[in-house]
Amino acid sequence: MLTKSNVLRLWASEEYKKLSRKLIANSTGDPLQYTHIRTNITDPNTVEIYDEDKKTHVTYDVDTVINFLDKSMVAFRVLKSKSRSSSDQKYYRGDTNLIPDKSCMKENYISVSENIEDAITFIDDPEIGYLSEITIDPDVKCIKVGVEGELLLQHGCLWEVTSSSTKTYDSTKYKKLSISQRN
Repeated sequence: MLTKSNVLRLWASEEYKKLSRKLIANSTGDPLQYTHIRTNITDPNTVEIYDEDKKTHVTYDVDTVINFLDKSMVAFRVLKSKSRSSSDQKYYRGDTNLIPDKSCMKENYISVSENIEDAITFIDDPEIGYLSEITIDPDVKCIKVGVEGELLLQHGCLWEVTSSSTKTYDSTKYKKLSISQRN
């Protein structure tokens, strides 16, 4: 049975990349536009999710999982009204492979963190990587992923670059982008 915790467990495996590949294929028509998927993957139309209750892996259709995840998301303002954090709080995302320095539509789910240190761990090389500081529109749908301070944002959002600069954190310089994420 699909549950939020079972589905969100995908982000601890490589299986989530099949969701991204499908979402990008639906948007561009070309699943190979998602460059972080290997060509030797198992069936790209199904994902295996570990079911805690059954203590086994269960296979689900990718579209079914995407629909379930989309229905599980709530508007950012609703999520923030249930927590103690400020609704204008900054979130961060670190990238080495994704080149987010231009405004664009993000066809797949994007994870962000309240913790700058967590975001920086995803930057393999500060010379070519980016640290994005993100302001999330109140209407963007999202879900907590079970990692403290981390959210998964809905697919199909506008990634709007509002400024670019350099940020020094822990004596390392990063290319910093200010991003507005909105529907």
